[in-house]
Amino acid sequence: MESDALRLTEDPLSVDEAYHYLEDVNHGGTVIFIGTVREWTRGRQTSHLSYEAYASMAHLQMKQIQTEVEAQYGGVATLQWHRLGRLEPQDIAVICGASSSHLAARTLIERLKKEVTIWKRSM
Repeated sequence: MESDALRLTEDPLSVDEAYHYLEDVNHGGTVIFIGTVREWTRGRQTSHLSYEAYASMAHLQMKQIQTEVEAQYGGVATLQWHRLGRLEPQDIAVICGASSSHLAARTLIERLKKEVTIWKRSM
């Protein structure tokens, strides 16, 4: 499921594309969070991660977060992209961003991680 601001995809995520989507001559700042697959977590090596989602539900949850964050931080543009499928260490798993307010970007990633039905299995 894809839109400009909300994506769940098995395709690689592009930081450049995310930045260009968010940049705005009327906004003084753009903040982008990039989450990658770690090779080591608490002393345990990860060969890969597998992300799964109930896509229609996850998209609705992402849309709800977008609506609420954009209302909370008036005039902000937001972006939430999450990759699904098998990801290797250093692959980008998630990009969340906001232009105009630094606090909005942090709010987006914290809510995405907590509220959206995306499951991660470490292998």
